Amino acid sequence: MRKHIVIVSEESVAAGRYKCGIGEVVDSMASALRQFYDVTVLTMGYVPGGRMGHTVSLGEAGFYVRAARLINEWQPDLVHNFARADLIHKLHVDCPVILSFDQWSDVEPFLDIVPEYDHVVTLSNAYAGECCVLHPEALEWPLKGIILGIDPAYYNPNSWLTGDRIKARERYYQYRGIEDKGDVLLVYTGRLVPEKGIDAIIDAARAIRDAGGELVIYGQGETHYEDALQELNDIGVLTYYRRMVNYVEMLMILRAADYYLAPSVSEVCGLQAMKAAHFGCVPITTGVGGLGENFNSMNSIMVNGCLSEACVRAINLGSLEYGGLQAACLAGEWTWNARILPWVELYGLPTAPRSESTMDGRRVKAAPFAKKAVAK
Repeated sequence: MRKHIVIVSEESVAAGRYKCGIGEVVDSMASALRQFYDVTVLTMGYVPGGRMGHTVSLGEAGFYVRAARLINEWQPDLVHNFARADLIHKLHVDCPVILSFDQWSDVEPFLDIVPEYDHVVTLSNAYAGECCVLHPEALEWPLKGIILGIDPAYYNPNSWLTGDRIKARERYYQYRGIEDKGDVLLVYTGRLVPEKGIDAIIDAARAIRDAGGELVIYGQGETHYEDALQELNDIGVLTYYRRMVNYVEMLMILRAADYYLAPSVSEVCGLQAMKAAHFGCVPITTGVGGLGENFNSMNSIMVNGCLSEACVRAINLGSLEYGGLQAACLAGEWTWNARILPWVELYGLPTAPRSESTMDGRRVKAAPFAKKAVAK
């Protein structure tokens, strides 16, 4: 009989509720784990009782109570909690319970609860080390850092949407409705917050333009960053879209662009830079945290000093040197195909070949509970 794992997360792309990369990580990780286990994702979603395959949406109100009731009813073989640490106090299970966190701020309100977990995992070994240096209490935890992967099916460099890089670039400029002037294309997509190195990007914008680069930024975050980028957009220094990039645009631009900016001051994993490299878009990175586990001078432009210098150096690279960096990116093992086994080893559960799901009977019991909860 296949073992049953329940993953709990406030976010899930499949359930239509996500703010950052965790929702995507949870969905893609669950998909990768299903070659070994039966995996159910419990998430908030927007439609209580709604389902997308093995993802169960419980709504926001009373989410943790509902999730705990289902877990206590199912008695799974392992619970992996990507949500609030105090969920463990609602569980009555005889199985390992694992806590994953993205930023230290996720666990800071629950420092007395975190040690109750069998394993505590953050999303790179380097960030785990940083946590232990900055917060000595973490030295007493069963803390580990395990790097993530990306979905090989969704992020397919050879899909109809991305395909050949030259055609992908043509398609991207057509999508934007502007002429491609042949400039070196640099891109950033994501939150506009200090830890992402947005100050450095703003400072480097004019140098990038003057060196013959085109800088395109998609993002939202702190208002002063949005306003500063909008001003630079209005005077033609860069192109700024005051919104988060949608997935179609993301696939196109990561395949079309030459460089991805990742000058982070602090970075747990570096998921966007990993996606970029997977598409042959060379990261320009500080190498902090998880970025340092993924990137080096062989597959990226490392920032040693100010970002503008690194960007100008990147723009002026010869085709042979750039081709070597790009080839190293494309050859990298960025997907869950190569990165799921450390998580399987962490779980420590016996695995079995793929078989009929043991969740079929359990899911029948879960559905009435979800409907009843809505009726209340």
